[in-house]
Amino acid sequence: ETSEGRLLYLDRFRQLRSNIFNVRALTNRIEELTARLQPALKDQGLITLARQREAADELSARIVARARDVDAQLDAVREFVPIPLNTPIALTNWTTRTAAGDVRFTNSPGTLRIQLNGDRSAGAWITTLWLEEGRYRLEGRARTLAAEGSALSESGAVFRVWSHRKETRGASWGWFPYSSRDSSLGGLIPVATNTTQRLTGDTPWTTLIHEFDLRQPLADLQIQCSLHGTLGAAWFDLASLKLCRVSLNVGKTTGKGD
Repeated sequence: ETSEGRLLYLDRFRQLRSNIFNVRALTNRIEELTARLQPALKDQGLITLARQREAADELSARIVARARDVDAQLDAVREFVPIPLNTPIALTNWTTRTAAGDVRFTNSPGTLRIQLNGDRSAGAWITTLWLEEGRYRLEGRARTLAAEGSALSESGAVFRVWSHRKETRGASWGWFPYSSRDSSLGGLIPVATNTTQRLTGDTPWTTLIHEFDLRQPLADLQIQCSLHGTLGAAWFDLASLKLCRVSLNVGKTTGKGD
C-alpha cells in the first residue's frame, strides 16, 4: 500500500518468478509422477487412466498459463506511472472485443464506432490501465443512432470498468476460495454513484460520466466503451475520453463482497 513496499514486493516477486517458479521443472515433475502412476492406474481400467492423464495435462496447462499471466503483469507494471490527483489523462491504445452476436467496429480519426447487427449483441472498445487505490471519474462524449435495447438490463451505449482479477460482485474484491463465482458480473467495478448513464435510440452527442472506486492498492483495469442491444450504432468521441483520479483513498479492502 506504499510506494516503497510495492517496489520491495515486485522485486521479490520477480526473484521468485525467475528462481523458483520454473515452469519446465514443474511440468516435468508432473510427467514424472504421472509415469509412476501408470502401472497402478492400468489395473483400475482405461477410464481411470485417461482421467488421470487429463488432470495432469490440465495442471500443466494451468502452470504454463499462470507463468504467462505473471510475466505479462510484471512487464506491464514496469510502465506504471501514478495518475496525479485531479489531473485528467487522455485514454489511448484502444482495441476491440466482441462479447456476443454480430458486432462491427470502425476506428475513424476522431471516433470509436460500434455497430450491432443481431439479437443480443454486445461489443466494446477497450483499453487497460494500471491504477492505484482511489476514486476515479471516467468521462467522455457519445452518441447513438437507432440503438435498440434487448432483454439485457445493461442495454445501450455505456462506460464499463472491468477487472479479470476480480470475481465477486460489488466494489470490494473477495478472495475466499469457496465464494460464489459470477463470470458475467463478478469482474465489473460498479459505478460509485449508482447512476449509470446509458444511451439508446437516437441520441445526440452527450457527455457520459462514470465514477468508480478501486479498493486495491494497485490493479490493472479495463476501461470499456461498450454497446449492448440488438441493432443500432454508437460513437465515442476520442478527444473527450478522459480519466481523472478524484480521491486518493476509498477505505481498506475487507475481503468481503459489498
